Amino acid sequence: MRVKKIFPAEWLAMKPYNNPDSVDLYYVSLANKVMGFLEKSEVADYFIDELLIRKASLYLTSWFEDICSNLGMWALVNKECLARYGAMLPFYDVSEYYEGEVNPQDLSLLLWHFMQVNNEKNTLINPENPWLLKTALELTALFDEEYESAPENERLYTFIHNERIGDNWWECRKLMEWFHMSSYVFLGAPEAVAEAIADSEFKDMPLPKRMYMTVTEHMFNYKHNLLSFNVQQWLGKITRNTVFDKIERTKPSMFLYKERKTTRFWLYDMVEDKEYGVEMDSFADGESPIRNYVEDKTLVYTTLVKFSGKYFISGLMTELRGVGNAKIDDAVEEMRCQRELESQQKENYPVFLVASGGLPAVIVKDREAVKRFFVEKLEFTNADEFDLPPIVPNAKCYAIYGDPVNGLCISPNNGQCISLPENKFYKKETAKKDGISFYVNNGSVPYRVACILHDKGLIPDAAINSLKGYEYGRDFLHKNGDFFLDYFYHSTREYDLMPFMSSVE
Repeated sequence: MRVKKIFPAEWLAMKPYNNPDSVDLYYVSLANKVMGFLEKSEVADYFIDELLIRKASLYLTSWFEDICSNLGMWALVNKECLARYGAMLPFYDVSEYYEGEVNPQDLSLLLWHFMQVNNEKNTLINPENPWLLKTALELTALFDEEYESAPENERLYTFIHNERIGDNWWECRKLMEWFHMSSYVFLGAPEAVAEAIADSEFKDMPLPKRMYMTVTEHMFNYKHNLLSFNVQQWLGKITRNTVFDKIERTKPSMFLYKERKTTRFWLYDMVEDKEYGVEMDSFADGESPIRNYVEDKTLVYTTLVKFSGKYFISGLMTELRGVGNAKIDDAVEEMRCQRELESQQKENYPVFLVASGGLPAVIVKDREAVKRFFVEKLEFTNADEFDLPPIVPNAKCYAIYGDPVNGLCISPNNGQCISLPENKFYKKETAKKDGISFYVNNGSVPYRVACILHDKGLIPDAAINSLKGYEYGRDFLHKNGDFFLDYFYHSTREYDLMPFMSSVE
């Protein structure tokens, strides 16, 4: 494959400024060296088109810029991995590892992550793939030659570590948007945003507005990265600026416009029965979006963000025109019921634990046995109170799980892989082949359930395919199980498990 040279404009597309300086030109030159190396590397066949190899070159060079400029992104990866998994990085031997410098373990994990994100087959790539490791070792030599003379990108450091960011929502949002859409941390985020826009139900909305709304949603919710943090969590930990820890966001809701008072306007949340004073500074163009709103009559659909003790519009504020009062009332009631249902679902978890004898799963033969468990053990008076999974002709058994967030869930898949004394459907050979599905988010269970199954050793025969044999692949999977769970479920124990578990203990 013969690829075209990377020019400064392509590098600048990843930066929060428009004009290159000598530092940028250095890294553009380095990106071209990396691309030339990847063209001839052991993993060259992986790059199925020119775009992919260009992305990989810019991605790896951005990582090198990070460690040379002390931006803090890879330093956080090291810190978090040590806290979570007991080592500076997952998978690889780090007995000889130099924090803040170029290590083959770094390049191995970076390559694995890039290949995993862009893996069209949607299967697990073995982190110990020999071609991957050989390429990483050779890349280390390339970067090592540059390490002592590589310049620091002070402009980018200053942009990320802006101490005044807590005084201005727009400056904060600018940093968050750049970090999500352009930093190497959120590999694949622009493609995910583009896909979401294409699939959006708001087809009649102008593209710039759809883009703004989608990017905003992804900034707060998208966690597809090595640490499974969203932008707010990444920046809070990198900059140590407490403003990021205090940002709160309401759920999307329907609001009634009340009035304007000096620098604020007031919105009444019809679902939560709560009123908010929202800053006029929510709008880049001043008051124009609310100029024609009528007090106690104009309805809008939006989400609010609380920043430095003040409320701002988060995303778009859409006026609900031409919608009758009956439809509005129905929509509000539907939202209210949905939130009540979510709250009730959580209450089912401790009930399930009593019925299951404290076990995270109950395995039964068929749908009729599922019904009996709900009626006899959980004391549901009506089987219609819960949704059964679709009929699966070849299902060998059904698994019922308790989740502290989602309540109860039922799956006709992979119950044969869960090693419980009461599970007479357990099949070791099936577990060897399919047990890994619980680690790569194909097990039809929530993150919290997968964590509990792993922690209790209830998927003991699961393994990755390894050239070193089944037993090695099994031990490798369980040794790195916590990382695989976080990575493939895009969740963390800190934010997505422990707060909910402690509430039911």
